[in-house]
Amino acid sequence: MTHFSKSIAEEYGDKLDIMVATAGPTKSNMNKGVVFCASYPESVASHTLNTLGHETHTFGDFRHGLRDYLLNRKIQGSIVRYIDSKRIAALSKK
Repeated sequence: MTHFSKSIAEEYGDKLDIMVATAGPTKSNMNKGVVFCASYPESVASHTLNTLGHETHTFGDFRHGLRDYLLNRKIQGSIVRYIDSKRIAALSKK
């Protein structure tokens, strides 16, 4: 999606603000923040709208940026996935 958005930005960037938003897990009624670094919908929306016109990419919230950074590292990514699996398992037992 990032490459597609960059192509659209090159074509229509003088007329439209194009930004890629790759938000991570967001706390909601369906997902009560089970995973590590989940954020609130209001925070994601606010940050995304505040960066529109200034940035070409956003994670929607600093927590999602942190999660992406950690998941892209071998050891830290394994720890995040382990934490997520333990939280999901604990929730399913309730």
